[in-house]
Amino acid sequence: MRILICILLVSLNTFICFSSDLSKNDSIKYELNIVVDELIRFRLNRVSVVISETMPIHRIAVRDTVIGDSLVFIPPDLTIIDFSKTLFDSLIEQELIDSLDAKYMYSNIDSSIVYSLEPSLISKPLLSKDEYDYLFVKNDLDSGYLEIRKRYGTSCLIKVGTPSFNKCYTKLILAVDYFCGSLYGQGYIFILEKINNKWRIIRELGTWES
Repeated sequence: MRILICILLVSLNTFICFSSDLSKNDSIKYELNIVVDELIRFRLNRVSVVISETMPIHRIAVRDTVIGDSLVFIPPDLTIIDFSKTLFDSLIEQELIDSLDAKYMYSNIDSSIVYSLEPSLISKPLLSKDEYDYLFVKNDLDSGYLEIRKRYGTSCLIKVGTPSFNKCYTKLILAVDYFCGSLYGQGYIFILEKINNKWRIIRELGTWES
């Protein structure tokens, strides 16, 4: 009887994951919007505007610097986000994800994928990438932040990376870059788990600071 119950549970779990894959793109976009809105409401509540397109995630094998809870560094290029195998191995060691989830999430990283956030699901204004590039690439950084403050009330904004979900959409790794000025910003990796149909932060890692 126990063997039969185990088989049924495994089969049910496989069916649920398979069903989710049938609408994978819609599921990812919806869950991403929900998570981003929760983060800006309760964790990054000084944010006044969000970049509307996600930043691509690149897959690398090894990172020389191990990301930890208190380690911060200034990255050489804020336009690129890397998720390394080292990161996933560390999350396995901390029992935040299992090896099957890690393998699935790492192997499915695709730097060609970006998502657009949905204004109706985000409680803060969205700024298009073209407008962001105009403010911060064509103008100097300080002028860009002054314009953000003028438009939205504070100079704080975030860029969100393309999310990395496990197969059943119960675990999520999300990179977020947070800026409030040309010399004031921080990078985060949030590991979240869906518990009782709510996304909860189970670990927060610092990646850089300036």
